[in-house]
Amino acid sequence: GDVTAMRGQLEVLEELGQKSEGAEKLSAFLAQHARSLEAPARVELYLYLGQLHLALGAAEAAMMAGEKALEGDAVHVGCLRLLISACDKVPVYEKAVVYRQRLAAVVPEAERYLFLFDAAVLADEKLSNPTRAIEGYLLALKWKANAKEALQRLHVAYRAAGHNRKAVDTLKSVLAHPELSHGEWKRETLALADLT
Repeated sequence: GDVTAMRGQLEVLEELGQKSEGAEKLSAFLAQHARSLEAPARVELYLYLGQLHLALGAAEAAMMAGEKALEGDAVHVGCLRLLISACDKVPVYEKAVVYRQRLAAVVPEAERYLFLFDAAVLADEKLSNPTRAIEGYLLALKWKANAKEALQRLHVAYRAAGHNRKAVDTLKSVLAHPELSHGEWKRETLALADLT
């Protein structure tokens, strides 16, 4: 009863374009009733609250609501997607990496490469953690073997981590890649000469 009534009020407010009022009402409702709700309803309402906050530009509040939703369902695809968006905007890159990896484990196989690759790029560029980036690129390559962009970044990460032998081997795979442009081939050849 309470949840259905709340959903009805939220739909009316959304139709009227009153998202901030909807977020306030839903926050108050959850503060009072969250503990007594069944897990699926709690997840749905916290997710909805997170989406409202994100639409209103309140990324930190969206992240907090998304994390509350995730407590009820640790592999909820919608919650993980919301959390990735929120963490990217806050920004909290450590969590953004973790949520991308968790989402990669539950999305269809065709989508896994992209989430793992993006997580590796964040670990590389935003967290300056080449070891974690290497793990991420290797995981991504399991889902899309011989992906040019992953191999190109992998050899740089190997080098940054001091694994020159692995960097050389990876660079050789890049140089043999059928999709390599002439400009890329020249650049990667110079990188190889620099390593050997």
